[in-house]
This record gives sequence, structure tokens and C-alpha cells, in this order.
Amino acid sequence: MYQEVIMNTPEDIILISEKMIDDIKRNTNKKINDKIYVTLTDHISNLLERISMGIVFDSSLLWNVRALYPEEYGLAKSAVSLLSRHLDLKIPSDEANFIAIHIVNSEMNLDLQETVNITRTIDSVMHLITNEFKGIALIEDSLDYARFVLHLRYLLQRIIQNEALNSHKEDNMLKLLFKEYPKQGELVTKIVSVLSDKYKKEIAGERLFLMIHVIRLTTN
Repeated sequence: MYQEVIMNTPEDIILISEKMIDDIKRNTNKKINDKIYVTLTDHISNLLERISMGIVFDSSLLWNVRALYPEEYGLAKSAVSLLSRHLDLKIPSDEANFIAIHIVNSEMNLDLQETVNITRTIDSVMHLITNEFKGIALIEDSLDYARFVLHLRYLLQRIIQNEALNSHKEDNMLKLLFKEYPKQGELVTKIVSVLSDKYKKEIAGERLFLMIHVIRLTTN
């Protein structure tokens, strides 16, 4: 794919894509897989082709990227601004969602579609929470929200990559938390059921950490 992208992409697009990615790497402490030089360059090339043809992608399925990945979204917005200035071209603001997903994908070292699926799964979990706790407004820029999203993100990454999960089923702390916070316990049971069904994995051992995050998110 690398050779194909290089051969079929104008030199100025390769150079501006490289500049964008170098800026992204410089402004984050997270490890960025170098495959982003290929995937994002290819995306930018296709983006410019779509703009020239008047084609607009529907980004409604990625509406929550800003809340779920605030750091990556901020980096993506800066990348869109750089691209607009360099090409003297108006780039749709929603493009930041797509670029942010590419950044997340390079951090997690997954296929792009897997990253999109993780994003949708996290969104589904957050909807479960808001449906169960209708009187609570989740603060998307809060530390508790960010920590929970990050926990889900890396839990799902471990599941997809078949890495070891926590195996303990019950312990005294978990039993105590389920007794003290029964509604949160019911919610965690639903979350575990949804994720287990979706990924065909036994993740009951993750309940304690999910429970702690859910309690923090719904009581603070």
C-alpha cells in the first residue's frame, strides 16, 4: 500500500501530510504508529479528490469523536487548519472527526474499521448510562468521563487483540460495591452482557474496574 500511495499522490500532498503528522507527533505524548504516514496521506489525497468533485462524507456516525477523544480531536482540528492554510482551500470542519479517528487508530495499532467500531461501542455504553441515569448529565470534559472512556478504549483494544483480561469473578470489594450501589451494579451487569455478546468474550472479571468508573461517573 505504501508504494501505491507514494506513486499516486502528488508531492505537495505528501509533504503537507508529513508536516501534519510531524505536528501531531510533536504535540502528543502518546506513541503514534508510523503507518499513519501512509493512511493519513491516502486519506488527505482522497479528501481533496472528494472536495473537487463536490462529494461530502456523512460524519454523523462520528459525531461523538470530540467527546470521546478530545486530545486527538484537538490535534485533528489543528491539522485541518494547517491543510486549509497550505492549500488555500476551505476544508469541512467535520473532517476533524475523520482525522481524529486516524490518529486514534495509529495510537491503538488497529485497523481503521476496528477503531470506528470501538468508537461506536463506547458511544453505546455511554447511551446505556444516560438511559439508566436520566437525571444525571454526564460532563464530557470531566476527568471522570475521560478516565472511563480511556478505560473502555483500552479494554476493547485488549479484547480485539486477544490480550489477557482480568479473570477474577468475585471479591469482597465488588460484592460491597454492588450492595452499596445496586443501580450502578445493574448497569455494569448490562455493560458486561452487551460487550460479551458483541465480542464473544468472557469479561466478567472486568466488573470491578467498570463498577468503580461507573460509580465515579454517576455520583460526582
